[in-house]
Amino acid sequence: MGNKLKLYRCIFLKENKDYIIGKDIFNSKIYNIKKSEETSEFKIGTDNSFYASEEKGGILFKKSILRVINYNEVLKMAK
Repeated sequence: MGNKLKLYRCIFLKENKDYIIGKDIFNSKIYNIKKSEETSEFKIGTDNSFYASEEKGGILFKKSILRVINYNEVLKMAK
């Protein structure tokens, strides 16, 4: 993975077919969190901490897209 992993803490605001929209608790930045097996436990209206890699997407309006990484994978990468 070329992107650096970072620990995020977001409140989940809403979701659509492909993404969960989250707002960072510390800097109020809005993120689009790509849905995957790791995000299946995320519920709207709650907050959670998770490791993810960030990429920029969009043609006209750039948006931050987070890809959540399984914690066990993060531990393997750290070794």
